[in-house]
Amino acid sequence: MVHSDALYDLSNPWDRPSMSFAPNRFGDRSADPIYLALGKSVSAWEGVQVASANLFLALVASTDGVSAEAECWNYSRAMKVPERAKKIRKACRDYLDKKPKPSSKPLELLVEEIEKLVLVYGEWSARRNELAHGYVTPAWGDDPLGELGTSEESFSLCPSHARLHHWNNVEPDFNYIASEIESFALGFKTLDAALEAAAKKVSKFCT
Repeated sequence: MVHSDALYDLSNPWDRPSMSFAPNRFGDRSADPIYLALGKSVSAWEGVQVASANLFLALVASTDGVSAEAECWNYSRAMKVPERAKKIRKACRDYLDKKPKPSSKPLELLVEEIEKLVLVYGEWSARRNELAHGYVTPAWGDDPLGELGTSEESFSLCPSHARLHHWNNVEPDFNYIASEIESFALGFKTLDAALEAAAKKVSKFCT
């Protein structure tokens, strides 16, 4: 089934594709593309986690070695994205306060950029959680490319059945097909690159 690019015309890059709110739509003909896309997405997300840690390290590197090492150790023990985002924001503010004021304008712009990245980091984590705690589910329905009146099996990623609040009225809150999951993997990679680029900018101010 061919899916329109209009599905990905989102107001924010981390938004769900619009059709993912239609749980009764025909999904993918095979589960294999979904599993492959999930593997790519989960791996890409781990790149984001490494990049966020590199950004945090760059921000605290201007402090004395003992303090920076302790800060990085504490950061590594923060398992949840909101905790990590909070630590990055604090490190950002501390970093800005330690820099000379006469040349602070470029630095302030960099801090604003990092603040926006931290917001995106938090929002994308919601998509990551839906993928990591999803369930590849088969369903029977009318195949839009098949003969009228025929019912075929298709597959999509739905919320875990253990998360009852995502199964209102016996229908899932969302369902993802492989191409949508692939788009999330691309979003993760883009965020990874942006975080790494910000870390490099921070390091340049330290030299």
